[in-house]
Amino acid sequence: IPRVCTLYIRLISRLVGSYPGRLVELPNDLLNNLMASLKFGIDHNILEVSHLTFEAITSLALYACNAPSTATEALRPHLDEFLKLTFEQLLFKKLDMELVDVAGSCVLALVCARQEAYGRLIQEMLAASETPLTPELNQRLANSFQHLSEAFPSTTGTRVEGGPREMTSRDVAMTVARRDVFMRFLMGVRGVLRVK
Repeated sequence: IPRVCTLYIRLISRLVGSYPGRLVELPNDLLNNLMASLKFGIDHNILEVSHLTFEAITSLALYACNAPSTATEALRPHLDEFLKLTFEQLLFKKLDMELVDVAGSCVLALVCARQEAYGRLIQEMLAASETPLTPELNQRLANSFQHLSEAFPSTTGTRVEGGPREMTSRDVAMTVARRDVFMRFLMGVRGVLRVK
């Protein structure tokens, strides 16, 4: 039932956006069910569901960027999975252009939250490619991923209570320059990689 699905994801999106820190206090089963609902929403055929899902994941990733690492330990495996699923959606599946901005912001927030998982994911995607990676293709993909890193927000600048400044949704918003970098990344990688 599309209407119920949309309302359910809208509710979860609002909960995650408003209370991301409270999620880690939930019992494991409930947290896993909420995260499974978000995973389901990434590749949903209802555009609003996917849009709301990416917004919720962005809120969760921003919370993980700003919170102490001990507070986000339970979220790490979920954030890693969201990063993987989001890249798969952007690079290997049918992509609605209306989702590029919100999915791009989601990627930026996830990479900020899980930088080490991002590095592993790149290596896994390159290793799983069905396309024979000639030195030229390998260099092209490396350049595309390097170019994407230019869009990542910087945490330097204004300090809050002696630590790095907090990341906000404005830091990962798709500006014209970021959108240009992100679209060049998609054009440089999408279609070159075919995953086994």
